[in-house]
Amino acid sequence: FIHQVARDDTVELEELQKQIAESEGSHDFRASRMLLDRNISETGIKGMTLSRTVTGTALEVDLVPGGRNIPVSEDNKADWLKLHLKHKLYGAMCKAADAFREGVLDVFGGSRRTCPLLVLLTPTELARLWAGSPISDEAVRRWQ
Repeated sequence: FIHQVARDDTVELEELQKQIAESEGSHDFRASRMLLDRNISETGIKGMTLSRTVTGTALEVDLVPGGRNIPVSEDNKADWLKLHLKHKLYGAMCKAADAFREGVLDVFGGSRRTCPLLVLLTPTELARLWAGSPISDEAVRRWQ
């Protein structure tokens, strides 16, 4: 996911579901096919709209223009799920990812699709570059 954020790649629903399972647990209903395979009245999303309330706030965000006025239906539930997960997982990091990407492009050149650093590094290496490496208790003891 970090590679997709840093390169601004299109993120598919399956990848978003994998990421929500990793962050929230595999029991999360948004991580399974159940939501797409069952009728919306069976899944608890009947009456929802193409918007989401930001966790821990009362802020409602439209996932599409006018989304709070568009009900989730059988026809658009896959779109709702993808938009919901993308906003939850990516929305909070969007500005940071854009700034990181632009900084890397300023230093290394290229474009989002051709920058050597963004294309050649693995997601793990990119995450380490972005966030640094954790310091273990063992490393602290060695430094003391």
